[in-house]
Amino acid sequence: MATSVRELSNERKSALTAGTLLIIMALAAFFSYGFVHRSLVMEGDASTTFNNILSSNGLFDAEILGWIIILIEQIQSLMMLFLEAFEFIWSIGLIFFGGHLLIVGYVALKSDSIPKVISILLLLASIGYIVIHLSKTFLSQYDGVIAILNLVFAIPMIAGELGFGIWLLLRGAKLLKRA
Repeated sequence: MATSVRELSNERKSALTAGTLLIIMALAAFFSYGFVHRSLVMEGDASTTFNNILSSNGLFDAEILGWIIILIEQIQSLMMLFLEAFEFIWSIGLIFFGGHLLIVGYVALKSDSIPKVISILLLLASIGYIVIHLSKTFLSQYDGVIAILNLVFAIPMIAGELGFGIWLLLRGAKLLKRA
């Protein structure tokens, strides 16, 4: 599939951001550890180290600032990693939810009291969840196809779930009272 201009633009922005942050992190690490830390900390001599820190308080503060800059950059990277992991885990969960809807839709279809339209919508929704999220998980390079699948299955997903929920609230409770 062809790469769109928008994708190239996003990749370019990501590359520029990553490159800029990597350079900032490297400079901060060089300054904090390579220059300041080595100037202040004397291996095996706590007294000299303590006196160096006291006499060069501003330099010590600059070292701490350098480590904070590195920490912020690392937190940003970790945050993106966790967000991407969340998206992946969420898709896996929705595959299982699609399996759940498949069972619920099948049971609803076999039931005499649940409208067949709701049962069919639940079955279509289950197929939608499974196909869309298997595609997101294993075929993520086909974003265009996944977007079309989302559009195709949006109505059965919404109508099936909401319809079944509303039916349970309005009719399901009455059926339980009669039984």
